[in-house]
Amino acid sequence: MVAAIETFSNEFIAHIHRDALLRYVKLRADGHTSIAALTGAFGHEYAMTMNPFAYINLIETSDAYKRTLVAAVAEKKDNPIWDSEQAARVLFSIATDETAKRAERIAAAKELNVLFGITIIDDKGNTRRGGLTLDDLLKMTPSAPGTASKAH
Repeated sequence: MVAAIETFSNEFIAHIHRDALLRYVKLRADGHTSIAALTGAFGHEYAMTMNPFAYINLIETSDAYKRTLVAAVAEKKDNPIWDSEQAARVLFSIATDETAKRAERIAAAKELNVLFGITIIDDKGNTRRGGLTLDDLLKMTPSAPGTASKAH
């Protein structure tokens, strides 16, 4: 059940919605959208209201939010908001999302391939297979006398 919007005013929010507010702040510091944080912290009912951004605006302009967000972001200094694992998860979700446009899925798959070294982007901006080719390996092999005549 959705609480009255008055309980989200600056003077009440920290007392009435303390735990949910702290979760909202954590989700926002982690980089989630405001609507996702509202849903995750307060429940899906809030996102389903006629104007969920009224709640979001009250939350994000409250003194308690501003104070706790600064602390939550400071904690993130050692744990970045965005890293290769999170990028891979987002790209994978787009690449496998059947409701996404085909071009978006292909672009996400290409980015994933680059991220994991399956393909690389050369100096000319072209995408090619990553890793070492057979020719690259042969160039690295030291020449030894008699190797050309060896039968394998």
